[in-house]
Amino acid sequence: MHSRGDVIRETYRLLFRLGTPEPPSAVHLRNDGQTEYATGWKVAQIIDPYAGRFAGLANGSFTLDDTARCESFAHPAPQPGCRCGFHAFHQRDDAQRARAQRWGTVLLKVELYGDIVRHRSGSRASEQVVTAVHPAPRCERSLCSDRTAGVVPVASLWVAACERHLGDGLSLADLHLLFAVDVTPAD
Repeated sequence: MHSRGDVIRETYRLLFRLGTPEPPSAVHLRNDGQTEYATGWKVAQIIDPYAGRFAGLANGSFTLDDTARCESFAHPAPQPGCRCGFHAFHQRDDAQRARAQRWGTVLLKVELYGDIVRHRSGSRASEQVVTAVHPAPRCERSLCSDRTAGVVPVASLWVAACERHLGDGLSLADLHLLFAVDVTPAD
């Protein structure tokens, strides 16, 4: 059985193959800046690579293909006047700057679906699918600055590690197999 996200992704892939320059809903926004499809960039922490589980910087955790739930009120996410929903930056550079300021984070490329509220620097969505994972470019263990080769568990999250510090951690190839998305160090 396919999830709603799988069906929507496949529909848009078919549209692109047929020569449609971009998803139709991205061209004509509905009232209040809402649309049904967008892409974006976000910053998160890997908390369980085996389950594809991440922790958002603002609140809550999510998986590679997930639906948002408001943790404060009993309403569908996103809602005006509430911070609920999956947040993502429009521009990779904005997310990259946010990732560089926080230890133990990864840069995620995401596709956003469902109800989406667009704002100046990003969007909030009811559904998201992670399409790429980019760990820190350099090892985050001790004072090492060698190139990232994978991730290792530290406390409750997984951080970038070089070949020397990888030990029993997961290599970039291991993460690629677990997540089934592109996994390359951030620029």
